[in-house]
Amino acid sequence: EYQLSGIIESFSSCTTPKQKLLRLFIDVMDSSSNTKIENKYNSIKKLTTCLTSLPDNSLLNFEEFLACLDDDYNKKKDGNELEELWKQLQEYKGFGPKVAALFIRQLYLLQNAKSSQGKENAIFDTAIPNPPFIAMDVVIQFFLSFFIDDVTTSKDNFFKLRSNLLDKKFTHEEYLLLEDLWYWGHFCHIILPITLSKNEKEELRRDWEKLKKRI
Repeated sequence: EYQLSGIIESFSSCTTPKQKLLRLFIDVMDSSSNTKIENKYNSIKKLTTCLTSLPDNSLLNFEEFLACLDDDYNKKKDGNELEELWKQLQEYKGFGPKVAALFIRQLYLLQNAKSSQGKENAIFDTAIPNPPFIAMDVVIQFFLSFFIDDVTTSKDNFFKLRSNLLDKKFTHEEYLLLEDLWYWGHFCHIILPITLSKNEKEELRRDWEKLKKRI
C-alpha cells in the first residue's frame, strides 16, 4: 500500500487515464539517471503521439494500448501481453530491460489494487496478470549472485536471473520481496567489503534463509 500511495500521489494533476499513463511512464523513466534529456524528450513525444489514438476520458483497453505501441501487434499477438509490453517499452530511449520491468511492476500494483483509492486511479479497464519480471539493478544481482549458480553482475545476468525465477514460478508478491534486497545489497556494499570472505558469505546465507521465511 505504501508503494501504491506513491504512484497515486504522482497523479495529483492528472484528470484522465491517458494522462496518468504518461505520468507513470515519465516517473519510471526518471528512475534511471543515465537517460539524456533529449532521449527523454523523444520518448515522451513518441508515447504522446501513440496515445492520441486512444479515448480521452474512459478507462483504456490494454490490447488497444499495445496495438498503438506496435502497429503489427494484432498480427503477432500470442496471448502474452506483458511480454509484448516489456519488449515494446525497450524501443523507447531510457527503457532497458530493468526500467521496462519497473514500469510493468508499477502498472500491476495500480491495476490490481484492492483499495477504493487504487481502483479510482486505474488506467485500464481490467486487472493485469502476474508479471514475470523483477526490476533488478546491479545491487540486487550482486546479492543474488551468492545464492544462484552462474550469476555474477554482468549485463546478461538480468536474463539469467529472470529465467531462474520463471522456472520457480515466483508470484508478483515474491518479486516485490526480492526488490527489498536493495537494502541488503546496499548493506553489503557500504557496511561490509565488496569482496566478502567465506565466513561473511555464510552469514549472508543464514540471513537469506531467515528472509525466505517471509515469502
